[in-house]
Amino acid sequence: MAIRSSTASSLPSVHPRSAADSQDHPTRKFGVLSKRTLLWLKSQLTGRKPPSPEQRAKDLITAVDAGGLPLHPARVNDIARQLGLEVSSRAPMPETIERIRQALARC
Repeated sequence: MAIRSSTASSLPSVHPRSAADSQDHPTRKFGVLSKRTLLWLKSQLTGRKPPSPEQRAKDLITAVDAGGLPLHPARVNDIARQLGLEVSSRAPMPETIERIRQALARC
């Protein structure tokens, strides 16, 4: 059995994308990272401070009043704990939200 050597003529030709093709594509890549990933990374590194516990609580209450439903009970519990409330991990979420409302009223 003979070993066949590969030559350049047997390889498929690969043409790099033209500049026009990459400009029209919505997820144009910049090196390895996409534009969306770069924007997220920039937002994370710009030095913005995280919201205060009071602001997080106000945002939560505003969302609940608008008809939203918190999807992560642990986040609700975290907000309550940052406000100084003792919260059981088994506490019903509506009860915890009501306690957060009361804590905001005291502030």
